[in-house]
This record gives sequence, structure tokens and C-alpha cells, in this order.
Amino acid sequence: MEWDNLIELILNSIQIIGVFIAIIIGLIISKVMDLKKEKNEVIGTIEDITIELENMNKQFNGLKEEQYGFYKEDNVYSIIDLIFEGKEYKISNSIPYISEQEQNDFYQYVKEYVLMVAEIISNDISIEECKKQLKVEKYSVEEIIVDEIYERSE
Repeated sequence: MEWDNLIELILNSIQIIGVFIAIIIGLIISKVMDLKKEKNEVIGTIEDITIELENMNKQFNGLKEEQYGFYKEDNVYSIIDLIFEGKEYKISNSIPYISEQEQNDFYQYVKEYVLMVAEIISNDISIEECKKQLKVEKYSVEEIIVDEIYERSE
């Protein structure tokens, strides 16, 4: 009888251990499923953030381009004045979103454009013909330069 009790006790212990193992395996599988779900949610969130960052970068680049356009319009007159006075343009590092290289490039561009317009004026060509030759767009920086140079040459 003792052997029967011992075998029954061992079988019951094995069943109890089996139930605990099943519970532990169930908990592990549940945790793995939760982790997969969280991983998918994180991936979705990262994708959303990436899309949002791309949109913000596009908006920022658009603002930078607008700022550069405003910078050109605001500074073309002063650059022309400096060119006529024979002075160099002072680069500023405090203009938002406009690099020193962009400022220098714009100054050089205006300088070269002024020289092109001055050469055309020296050939006694009218302002309208000059604008046609240079394919000047209305309300552009180039139109401002041509108008200023012709006005100063009269």
C-alpha cells in the first residue's frame, strides 16, 4: 500500500508540476504576444513620427526658401548701393536661415548682374530691350537691378 500511495503521490506531483509548467508556458506565450503587439505599435508610432518629421522638414525648407526670397528683396537695394560706392558687402551671421555662403553668393550674383546690365546700357539699349535680352521676369530681383541701374544711369 505504501507503494501505491507513493506512486499516487508522485503522479499527483507530476500533474501539479505539469499544470505549473503549462501555466508558466501560457504566461510566457502571453508575454511574447504582448511584446509582439507592443513592437507593432512602436513600429507604427515610429512610422507616424517619420512621416511627421518629413512633413516638418518640407515646411521648414519652404520657410527657408521664403526667408531667402525676403532676404534677397530686402537687400538687393543696399547691395546695389554698396557696388556703386565701391564697398564690399558685410556678411552677417545673425540672419535666420540664411547662411554666410548664401549671402556671399547673392552678393556675387548681384555684382555680376549689375555688370551685365551696365554693359547693355553702354550699348545704348532701352530698358525694355534690356529686360527682353536678359529674360527678366516681372517683380523679380533681376527686374529691380535693371530698374535701379537704368535709373542711376540717367
